[in-house]
Amino acid sequence: MKNFLWRVFHHWLPTKSELTKRGMTLNTYCDLCQQHEEDVCHALWLCPKSLKLWKVLGFSKYFPPLSYHAADFLWWLKDLIPTNDLIWFIGYSWLVWQRRNTFMFQHKSLNDNIWLPWAHDLLEEHLGSHQKLHQISAPKPNMSWNPPHPNSFMINTDASLIIGQAGYSISAVIRDSEGSLLVAETEFVNGYSSILLAEASAILLGLRLALSRSILQAQVASDNATIIHNIQLKSSNKSEGVFSS
Repeated sequence: MKNFLWRVFHHWLPTKSELTKRGMTLNTYCDLCQQHEEDVCHALWLCPKSLKLWKVLGFSKYFPPLSYHAADFLWWLKDLIPTNDLIWFIGYSWLVWQRRNTFMFQHKSLNDNIWLPWAHDLLEEHLGSHQKLHQISAPKPNMSWNPPHPNSFMINTDASLIIGQAGYSISAVIRDSEGSLLVAETEFVNGYSSILLAEASAILLGLRLALSRSILQAQVASDNATIIHNIQLKSSNKSEGVFSS
């Protein structure tokens, strides 16, 4: 993330506008909004598609009224928000840039309601529990139970662990479309684990449990948006199942 910040500060992010300054010939309009030239400030913060995210996160009200240089943009925010919040802002900016690249080069667009909790979980994992937002709280996933499609099943999974302590528990519950319980299982796993690995183990438990009951049409739900997001991006055949947070 430090390297990303340095590149932002010195306008070394390869936005379309910056690439033309280095001699490349290309359409400089933003691929996401198709309305404005894509410089660093636009790509990270001012594109209408990204600005919706910043409004939900609560940062947009601190944006400068007019800024053409990323360094000036960051200095402006530094004087307005606490240091921890600025760190989170930079982290979100890093993920917005990755989101832009995913759209440009892989032609994949993620729904804002999925991306926001995924981004929050990922930054929490990277920054650690000591870096808490003071004024701004990102939205968390909806924890209510949603039924699967008719004639299919819902696999809810969860993991419980304390970072730094050995051992963690994983659980999986399978219900039909009416909400009736079909089967549930809990396991305790010895050893140390990260949050993502524990959540992935819980999902694997749920899938094994479904296969043991010959369940082929099922939706997997986890409260960890990061692991669900990664599975969705890497899945090569979405017809095999649905993953949601």
